[in-house]
Amino acid sequence: MSGSPNIARWRLEQGVAYLAGSLLGARLNPGRAEEGLTALRLEGRRLEGLCLLGVCAPAPASGVLGLEECYVRQRDLVAVYAWGTAPCTYLEAIWRVLAAEDLSAGATPGAAVGVELILSIHTERLEDCIQLGVESRFPVEWLLGLSAAAGPCPPKSGRPGVSAAGTQERQTAAALRFERLGPPAAIPTAAQTLPAPVCVVCSLQAEDRSQIGYVEAACPSDVPSAELAWIARPFRQARVRYAVLPTALEKGVILRARVRGVFLAAGVPAEEQPRCAGEVYRALASAAPVLGS
Repeated sequence: MSGSPNIARWRLEQGVAYLAGSLLGARLNPGRAEEGLTALRLEGRRLEGLCLLGVCAPAPASGVLGLEECYVRQRDLVAVYAWGTAPCTYLEAIWRVLAAEDLSAGATPGAAVGVELILSIHTERLEDCIQLGVESRFPVEWLLGLSAAAGPCPPKSGRPGVSAAGTQERQTAAALRFERLGPPAAIPTAAQTLPAPVCVVCSLQAEDRSQIGYVEAACPSDVPSAELAWIARPFRQARVRYAVLPTALEKGVILRARVRGVFLAAGVPAEEQPRCAGEVYRALASAAPVLGS
């Protein structure tokens, strides 16, 4: 996978990370992780007003979150953060570049390139309480969300892609239902809860006015719920904030979670985007658990 000719590569310059590739380009400042990926380009086309996969970590009583180290490892940008002074609570954030072969659960093409945010948190204290989230902002008038009727992620067996029951995993992506989530008449307003499983899809407009499909998905075991809010200024945006991991943390326990963002291939029409989003969700749901960094 790391040898794919189209895979984007991270590089660090004066504390800022840049993602450069023939398909995907972006900028990320690890010192301001809440901003996530910005200055995004897909096949050279700018995507204005888009902020993806930022890490939101309000300061707990144990102290302010500080960047400890940041480095590039193959297709990963790795940033390690700590709260307070020793003994500390640590957060490792990995923004991993994914190619098409990582993303589609079936033979039908649809996914082109993506980035997966993998979070790992542990504490050296006896216990701690952390509020951790992931946030993305889309400059769109509406988006589609996976219906709660889709049910939970299929249970995992010892092999990736095979469910314990043996049947649920074979359910087609077409069986998943998406519903339109549009802004209310008055903005801003109270956030709307998106129950698990959380998967959203939208059409983004590039600088040349072409439409690009984008999918973001998470498993309910990692993300029990999310909130959708609409922002009017400086321009209309849909903000999706994922509630990641339990807030209570005990010494000796490592908690991990991931949220996956995927750009669909050029030429995928809007009416096909929900089906492709279903494939992305299925691929994530059936993937092997993240066991380490």
